[in-house]
This record gives sequence, structure tokens and C-alpha cells, in this order.
Amino acid sequence: MQLYFFDLHWDDECFADDEGILHFDEGSALYYGQHIADRIGRDVDYGSLKVRVRSEAGVMLAALTPSQGRGVEQDALLGRNRSLAATAYFGEPCPRIGPAAGS
Repeated sequence: MQLYFFDLHWDDECFADDEGILHFDEGSALYYGQHIADRIGRDVDYGSLKVRVRSEAGVMLAALTPSQGRGVEQDALLGRNRSLAATAYFGEPCPRIGPAAGS
């Protein structure tokens, strides 16, 4: 099992995951990160939300956005008309993110 971190980014805000969660492999961690993005994207209007998945060594694996299906669901509920284009923008990491101790 490996430790992965799931940082939340939107607009100019950043919340770094300091605890992390153990997963069997990168695929499992990415699936979990997408679940986080979809869950938050469904509940609140976070059009710019990105969940950045990083390994214990501090290596960025992916920047995930809410699924298009969640955007359609949200538009139907709220009566909005917005672009549903998902992006994979990596950008700069949160200033609090650094390599894990001992790496």
C-alpha cells in the first residue's frame, strides 16, 4: 500500500492534504480522486475545482476536474447554462506542498 495525497484547488484557493490515504496503486488513487471531484462538484458550484493527486514522494500524478455528467446534473438542478469542458490543468502546486520527509 502506498500513501497518496488529494489537494483541493479552485480559483486562488488551495487546501493541501496533510494526512493522505493509503491505496493499492495509482489507479485506485486516481479513481478515488475523481470521486472526490465529482462529489464536491455535485454538491457545490466549484466550476474551477481541481483535485490534485500526488504521491508520498511529492510527485504530481494528475489534476482532476468534476465529470461532465456532474455538470449536466448540476445545470438541470440549478437552471444554469455553463461550459462543461473538463480540463487537466496542472499549474503550479500549492506553496505548502513539498516532497515528503525522507524522500
